[in-house]
This record gives sequence, C-alpha cells and structure tokens, in this order.
Amino acid sequence: MNTIADRLAAIKQLDDFARSAGVTCSTSHENRTVYTHMAHPSGLCVGFTLRPKSAIVISWHTSLDFQGRLDPAVLTAVNPYHGCKATDIADTLPGAVEILRRVFAAADDGSAFAKP
Repeated sequence: MNTIADRLAAIKQLDDFARSAGVTCSTSHENRTVYTHMAHPSGLCVGFTLRPKSAIVISWHTSLDFQGRLDPAVLTAVNPYHGCKATDIADTLPGAVEILRRVFAAADDGSAFAKP
C-alpha cells in the first residue's frame, strides 16, 4: 500500500469482489490510505480503511431502516446492547476479502441476522 499502484490494485480487487458479491461499493484513496464502504441489499453495511503496515479493522453496521440484530455466531464482536454493529480484524487484504465473502454469503442466506 506504499505506492499509488498498490492502492489502485487494492481498489480494483475490492470493486471486483463487490461486483461478484452483489454489493455496492465506494472506494477512494488519499495519502497512502484506501477508504472503503460496501452495502448489501439486506441492509448490512461495512466500512474499513487500508493503511500500510496496519491491521484492517472491519466495522459492520446495519442501515437505519434495518429491523433486526446481527448474529454473534456469524459476526465477531457484535455490540450486545443494540446488536446493530460488529467488528472483525484482518491482517491482510486477502484475509479481509475472505471475511467479507463469508459474512456477505451469510447475509445472502439470512444467517447473518439473529432470529427474533
């Protein structure tokens, strides 16, 4: 992530993943940092920042009109109070993409959401 080429390659990889997963994706980069936000049709959203030599903190949240809770059996560190936010951590971009793939697949089949 030290060069513009590295950042552009990361953005392309994230955009390609989003397209294959059926989620919307917006990415930008500034000062050696890539900012990403993705939204699944179910209302599950994720935002994270890629920085050189830094773990990737993946912040999950639900859209404002989502009526439900995230399932702690699928997502790591779900907020126990309202159940609408969760956090995952990845060491690499491929690791982050694997987490995104797993959780968005769970959103597709509904298992990412706690049963009432």
